Amino acid sequence: MPKVFEDYFSELQANMVAVCLEYVKHKANDIYIYCSYESNVYVFNVFFVIENNVYRKHKLNTILNEIDTSIDRQEALLDFGINNLEALHNK
Repeated sequence: MPKVFEDYFSELQANMVAVCLEYVKHKANDIYIYCSYESNVYVFNVFFVIENNVYRKHKLNTILNEIDTSIDRQEALLDFGINNLEALHNK
C-alpha cells in the first residue's frame, strides 16, 4: 500500500519529537512544538515543560545545567524543524 499524507505527517512529527527530546536530554515532562507556514515563511519553535514550568530552548540551562543551549545548538534544532516542516509542506 502506498504512503498517504498521514504516514508522512506521522513520520516527520516523530522526527521532530525525537530531536526535541534529544535536545533536552529526555528530561522534559512535555514538549510543545510550534510550526507555521505563512506568506512563504516557515517558523518552527519548541517549548519544554519541566517540573510544571515552561521553558524556552535558550533557558533550559537555568534549570538543567547539563543542557547545551549554545546558539549553534539552538540553530541546529530550528534548522532541523524547519527542514521537516518544509518536507511536510511539500507532501
